[in-house]
Amino acid sequence: GNSDTLTSEEIEEKRNESSFEALLPNELNSLTLDKMDILEEANPTSSDISRSHYFHGIPLSKKESCSSLDDVKELFHKYNDRVDLSHMEEICLASKLCPLWKQPLYNCISTSVSNFIDFNEFTNWWKKFKENAYDEASRFVYILTNGSRNFLVADDFEALMQDLIETLPSLSFLKEANTFHQAYIKTVTARIFWTVCHSWKKHISIAELRSSNLLKAIRALEKVDVNEEREFFSYEHFYVIYYNFYLLDKDKKNYLTPFDLSLYSNCALTNLVVERIFSGAVSPNCSMKQIMDYIAFVNFLLAEVDKCHPKSIEYWFRIMDLNGDGRISFDEMERFYNEIVANVVNMDVDTLIFNNLVNMLKDMISPHSPTYFTLSDLKRSPSLARYFFDTFTNWMKHIAQESCKPVRRNVANSRFSDWNRYCKSKYEILRAKLSNNDKETLVNEILNSLNLVMKKEIISAIFQSCELFFF
Repeated sequence: GNSDTLTSEEIEEKRNESSFEALLPNELNSLTLDKMDILEEANPTSSDISRSHYFHGIPLSKKESCSSLDDVKELFHKYNDRVDLSHMEEICLASKLCPLWKQPLYNCISTSVSNFIDFNEFTNWWKKFKENAYDEASRFVYILTNGSRNFLVADDFEALMQDLIETLPSLSFLKEANTFHQAYIKTVTARIFWTVCHSWKKHISIAELRSSNLLKAIRALEKVDVNEEREFFSYEHFYVIYYNFYLLDKDKKNYLTPFDLSLYSNCALTNLVVERIFSGAVSPNCSMKQIMDYIAFVNFLLAEVDKCHPKSIEYWFRIMDLNGDGRISFDEMERFYNEIVANVVNMDVDTLIFNNLVNMLKDMISPHSPTYFTLSDLKRSPSLARYFFDTFTNWMKHIAQESCKPVRRNVANSRFSDWNRYCKSKYEILRAKLSNNDKETLVNEILNSLNLVMKKEIISAIFQSCELFFF
């Protein structure tokens, strides 16, 4: 950044340019296409056309479509032309759809006030469906939006998520605790958007869905425990996230203030970082009323714990890019570093002179410019991006990494990501803390804080199913 102030429109344009720049191969950041490249782009192959021409996927053949409809017709005949929600799993299978889509599929087809669907209703719906959605991604979007949009927003996942809570055996304990349904749904939905959505817009396109693991993860839930699916649905991960929020939201208002967030991890964040988080640099909602809702906190925690994640790198880049010009200047770095030094000065920890630190980071990261860092500079090496941001945003992590040499780690395997390691460690610590003697006290504390009355039998049943549900 420099001292010039940009308008809000210019800032957003710069941010979009930075995000796009990071998606290009490194050599394309500085080179232009030659004549042969242009000719190849102007004459795509037939396979390129087949992939790109069909926005909603390659159409089903008439034979495939009729085969599915015949199978569905047999089911309607079996149930006397009166199919309800309890039959939708069979309907999904006959339609060659994922059985876990059954609730949104039912909502999409049902047009009457009764709870039943007849074959005529299904046929009318199927005709529109097969004309507009051909592959798994476009079908998923069509069903969740009832054909109203070609992208997904957070509310579109509500019915799907609620049905998973109601029907998945590995979430049976959660089914009885209605109070926590919304928290789990919001957590999973936030993680979906964090991973699948490539921009900071609050919608997921069909193309983004195709390139993600989300649909594969949903299918996997038919056979595996939710805790084996670590990218989106893990209950253990939800537990860790919600527990962190619960500790900070001491007066149970369901949002955090700047003071609340400043207490995170024993006050590890500097004042400037907290100020930037609530400035709207990442989430405009935080700046309006100086509050952080639960979803914004989920995003913060994902970004703070796993700074190797592409979205996390963008998150912290926005925090440190004080004037929004798409660059982190040395002046901006020095402002953040001064606050780090102020926090560690009494900890008997040596700190680098700022100019020496800058030279070290330039040697490590090799930015394209000798005077600033860009988003693409940091995205080239996620492990070094982690080191860079921990140096300037979290004084406790700054101290911890001063005794370690930065290591380039393969972050492609999400199973062993910083996030998964953190959740595994944190969950085991919380599990150890919850002795049998503590449970009743903790349950009463939570129920009182939520002004709820819950039968002791339900509490006992929940503990038998999952001893860690309450905090």
